[in-house]
Amino acid sequence: MKENTKSKESRPPGRPRSEVSKKAILQTAYQLLKKHGIQSVSSHEIAEKAGVSTATIYRWWPSKEAVMLDAFFNKVQSILPINPVGSFIEQLRDHVIRSAAFLASTDGKIMAKIILTIYDSPTLKKEFLERFYLLRRSIGIDIANKAKTAGELPLNTNVEILIDVLYGPLFYRLFLGHEVVNESFARSIASIVLDHSL
Repeated sequence: MKENTKSKESRPPGRPRSEVSKKAILQTAYQLLKKHGIQSVSSHEIAEKAGVSTATIYRWWPSKEAVMLDAFFNKVQSILPINPVGSFIEQLRDHVIRSAAFLASTDGKIMAKIILTIYDSPTLKKEFLERFYLLRRSIGIDIANKAKTAGELPLNTNVEILIDVLYGPLFYRLFLGHEVVNESFARSIASIVLDHSL
């Protein structure tokens, strides 16, 4: 009886091992996503480089695209928080400028590739919107509403449109590529929208 108890105590728990495997998969998937994009990577390649079986991947994710999307969320989940310094208008201005820097970065370009890849998949597009974009958009809307309450924006300001006009041009340049997304452009947009509010 004593030996059995000791045996149970020395047996490594399964969950920590599973978490290690899951972390390895996400890190590997992100590196492959960064290097090759979604379309050029297979589930077998992710599994092989992460040191797990393909079956292990499909235990947690329904598709290769879902793995890649989760890898992206895992990497950028804490980026671009609102900096609570200055007036609400200045917080929005600062966030637009930092958003431009993100979109111009490697992570931002990876996000653009993901959006293009999942565009025709309602399930993956919904997941991207709910887990990444809409959460961040709602924070911006909340700050804009606080700016209205504080008298920094006119009370008749449509904050939904305000946020779209602030950030939309950044994505427009990102996807069309006719001009660069940089700090100067972001500052100009913020000035036009926030200093001449809707």
